[in-house]
Amino acid sequence: MKVKLIIWDLDDTLWSGTLAEGDKLELSEFRSNAIKKLNNHGIVNSICSKNDFETAEAKLRELDLWEEFVFPRIEFSPKGAIVRWILEAMQLRAENTIFIDDNPMNLNEVKHFVPGITVFDATSDQTDVELRKILEENSHVTKNRIEEYRILEKKLEDKDSSKVESNEEFLRTCKIKITLVRRAENLPHAERIEELINRTNQLNFTKNRIQKDSISNYILDVNTNDTYSVFVWDRYGIYGLAGFFSIEKNTSCPHFLFSCRTMNMGIEQFIYQQFKLERFLNLPELKEMKVDWIEVVDKSDVRFMEVLDKMGKLETVNTHVMANCQSGIISHYLSSDFGTHIDNWPKIFTLSGESKGAVQQSPHPDSKNIVYGAFNDYNDTYWGEPPSSDKVKLCIEDAFSSWHSLNLNVIIILPPEKISDDKFRIDLGVSRNRVKEWNKYFSESSSKYGFKILCIDDFALSEGDIIDVRHYSRTVFERIGLKLNQILLR
Repeated sequence: MKVKLIIWDLDDTLWSGTLAEGDKLELSEFRSNAIKKLNNHGIVNSICSKNDFETAEAKLRELDLWEEFVFPRIEFSPKGAIVRWILEAMQLRAENTIFIDDNPMNLNEVKHFVPGITVFDATSDQTDVELRKILEENSHVTKNRIEEYRILEKKLEDKDSSKVESNEEFLRTCKIKITLVRRAENLPHAERIEELINRTNQLNFTKNRIQKDSISNYILDVNTNDTYSVFVWDRYGIYGLAGFFSIEKNTSCPHFLFSCRTMNMGIEQFIYQQFKLERFLNLPELKEMKVDWIEVVDKSDVRFMEVLDKMGKLETVNTHVMANCQSGIISHYLSSDFGTHIDNWPKIFTLSGESKGAVQQSPHPDSKNIVYGAFNDYNDTYWGEPPSSDKVKLCIEDAFSSWHSLNLNVIIILPPEKISDDKFRIDLGVSRNRVKEWNKYFSESSSKYGFKILCIDDFALSEGDIIDVRHYSRTVFERIGLKLNQILLR
């Protein structure tokens, strides 16, 4: 059982004695400490107690416990309906929830109203045994989720107090924004993505789980897997990386899931419709709603940078890796001493500056190093029309002189020459003769400016290491990473 929420009674549960009767209360030290530890290990706590709200709040503040709870419901009402309301408000499942109470009638009532919930008898010694077990099983989790649920509390309060007639009308006031992070740029977020895949249930539309520590290699396989993480925020707060989906070989969608914290915001409907995922997933309920209240913010937008900064995910940059879809793979194998910024389609660097989409023509302003995979430039697609030798030389000179003037440490990675004929892409202009000729141009200019040259030929140890003249296996990039670290760490 994956526990996400524990709902506590107060009298003769968290403390011995009855608050309303003026008893001398004796706080359970173990349980009060357990609540704080549970919060720090990602398991949130709520209250369902038959008491006067203000009196109970004052007592819990006195005990320095009030801020440890979210969605507290303290009132003289039947507990079955209250517990069901708490779960609905927090957008959690009964199967991930524990209710603790000393009264057998309350325990049975809650079980009746909330099928699937686990109940603990507060008077049983076994309850503390189970709590210790839960703490031990979650000791590796270091995330406190209280603030995430504070956002939900505030939104629910505003929605209930507003005069809007529909959920859609309320959502339009929330100023919901999302940013999509694609392919290898998801590598820094691999741990969170893996947690989402294996932990999410309610909004996990494919229910495909993965092996521990396997998501990085899945993301790195950019020739097969197109992966997207979804960051979400609105005027209430930041939900962080709250969604993930992937498309394999443009034929299937094995992962399509979102955190329950984004439930009823329309995020999943929006993504489903924008990416036309009905090609792969027949989910009629995601076709019906027209979502027009979500703004997509580019990952380079200062607003997203501010979100990452507040999340503590904005890293210092000193190395810019410029190799299109393979930038992230190269970055992955660089030492952790380097804070990397990577190019990724459609924002990539090309010598011609004429590629389709928004082209990034200058290195990241904080970079001290450039790792440039020149293999993209050999493709006619990025030139509009096949360039002359003079034009290629001029473009190389312009880029290299600019980088040299910025006093950047530059390493150029060149495509392979010593491969079989079928590995070249004649249809794209990438012939053996062009590779040999242009490799020579790059090498001569690099020598002039003191730049370092690496060639894929020196790192591809077998024919299987080459997918085609512009794409290579992960083992090739792992070897390149070792060499880059030797050069850059000198």
